[in-house]
Amino acid sequence: MAVVVELHFKTDDVSAAKQSFDSNRDLLQEITQDAKNMGRLHQGDGEIVVIDEWESEESFRKFFDNNPKIARVIQAAGIPGPPTSMKFFQPVPAAGTF
Repeated sequence: MAVVVELHFKTDDVSAAKQSFDSNRDLLQEITQDAKNMGRLHQGDGEIVVIDEWESEESFRKFFDNNPKIARVIQAAGIPGPPTSMKFFQPVPAAGTF
C-alpha cells in the first residue's frame, strides 16, 4: 500500500530557502526524476514542508537516506540539518470518494 511522506525542515529564512530552490531548479528536476525512478507516485512558519507519496516507506528511505543531491540542495538552501520531523501515513480511502 502507498504511503504519504511528510518532512519538516527548520530554516531561519524561508524566503532565502525558496530562492535557493529556484536557483537550483536543474538539480531539483534531477532529484524529482530520481524519485520517480525509485517509486515516488506524486509529487509553515519558519520551516519548509515537503509532502510526497511513495510506494512504501522503505522505497522512500532508500531514495532519501544518504542522497548527495538532496544534501546539496538542503545545504544550498541554508537549511541547517536533516528534517526535524519525518512522518509516514497509510492513506485510508473514505467510502464513495474513490
